[in-house]
Amino acid sequence: MPCKGRQRAHTKRLMELARIGTFLVRDEDISEIKLELIRFFKDNPGTIDMASSIALRLGRSPCETEKALEELVDKNICRKLGRAPVCDSGNGHGHDTSETLFAYAPSIQLFERLGEAVPEMNPGTRMNLVTMLLNRTSVPVPVHGKAVHL
Repeated sequence: MPCKGRQRAHTKRLMELARIGTFLVRDEDISEIKLELIRFFKDNPGTIDMASSIALRLGRSPCETEKALEELVDKNICRKLGRAPVCDSGNGHGHDTSETLFAYAPSIQLFERLGEAVPEMNPGTRMNLVTMLLNRTSVPVPVHGKAVHL
């Protein structure tokens, strides 16, 4: 009987992951950090951040986080959105560097489509709407000058 319970839990986990992307259907392709990253972005769909900052939030090393994010980008689960400046004062030279920004692909796709459908909606309102839709929470969204709870 315990084997059936574990098998059901494993099957349920695979079914949940299959909705994220075809890459995640096979269990051997899934690392713990990739699962943590996907869970992080699903819980924080409006996040656009650098690998080092995400690593800090997850308690992971920046190198392993960036590697996993790059693999998720290759599978269209995450997207790169340019670079952000970072002051690298720890190297003794004080040179400014930059890091790649990463985001959850469904968030960015929805953000872009909303911009095409409603070009007059400001980016902040659009991102609030994306967050609300992906979190399935009720957030007031201004529509024709009135706050509408969706």
